[in-house]
Amino acid sequence: MFRDEFASSLVSERKRLGLTAVEMAKICGVKQASQYLYEKGQRVPNADYLDKAFQIGVDPSAIFHSLNERVDGADIITINSRSLKTAFIETDQACRDENARLQDLEIRLRFFMERIKSVAERVIAGG
Repeated sequence: MFRDEFASSLVSERKRLGLTAVEMAKICGVKQASQYLYEKGQRVPNADYLDKAFQIGVDPSAIFHSLNERVDGADIITINSRSLKTAFIETDQACRDENARLQDLEIRLRFFMERIKSVAERVIAGG
């Protein structure tokens, strides 16, 4: 679900910027194999990777577009790119074990969705 949509969006954004997977990996500081796994939906990058991707022009709202449309089946107002990026970075920082390794992907995705719901609720409540 989210992982596949994220992977597809990442590929689309990379291509929109005119980059190969090898170039994207180099720019974002990962191995080519990691880039391949991100684009196949088998892994999700950490916040450092995404921060570098956003700096070169990857649009956070394009990467997280499915989250802009619905949260738990309820229509929401589009969440701005800064909020999406913040939620992802918070997830990356919070979802680490005692050795600072990222926790299981499903744990991170659940945490991330909770952060997005919180942002969406604030947006709806605020207006």
